[in-house]
Amino acid sequence: MARYRAILFDLDGTLLDSVPVILNATERVFAEMQLPYDEVAVRRSIGIPLVVQAVKWAGDRAEEFRERYRPIYNAMQEEQVRLFPNTCEMLQTVRREGFLTGIVTSKGARGTQRALDKAGISSLFDTVVTADDVVLYKPHPAPILKALENLALEPREALYVGDSFFDAEAAHAAGVDMAGVSWGVVSREELLPKCSAGVFDTWDEFLRRLIFCTPNP
Repeated sequence: MARYRAILFDLDGTLLDSVPVILNATERVFAEMQLPYDEVAVRRSIGIPLVVQAVKWAGDRAEEFRERYRPIYNAMQEEQVRLFPNTCEMLQTVRREGFLTGIVTSKGARGTQRALDKAGISSLFDTVVTADDVVLYKPHPAPILKALENLALEPREALYVGDSFFDAEAAHAAGVDMAGVSWGVVSREELLPKCSAGVFDTWDEFLRRLIFCTPNP
């Protein structure tokens, strides 16, 4: 029998195939503002709220960075951002098996709702915690702890699923088990040591191992 009552998910790079769009939009803003672009550094920063990233990349021009980024990303998102394969089916299965579900993301509330609505999965979550709901962001545990509070659960009763070091560090600090996915911003090899519940290459494998608790064949 599965030992969790709730499964909490990161959004970008975990459920949504949005990392290429984030990188493309960010590169365009760097070019427009004539800032030096480092894709590796930008990729590693995915998972930090835009307001924090803007200060990191543009300093006292942070507001300009945000104002340029949002319309570019929103336009690209409408055309290019999709769920990773079998994500909707996975979420439906998790809920059908009786688990509570939640989103814990560093996106703002409007961007999160827009993304969930576009993907058609808004109704599949019992709680959604965004950057607008907390003062401290991942890798701080506050967002995950907020989701647990909303669900009236203890850390031992939840699993967090994500794709980045920020996700893993937040989960560890919150006292919840962490499951990684190999298709996000960090490689399987880098993420594995930080994931107490393992790293998974497909949602089918995730369901088999952690939801149905079936051993590897």
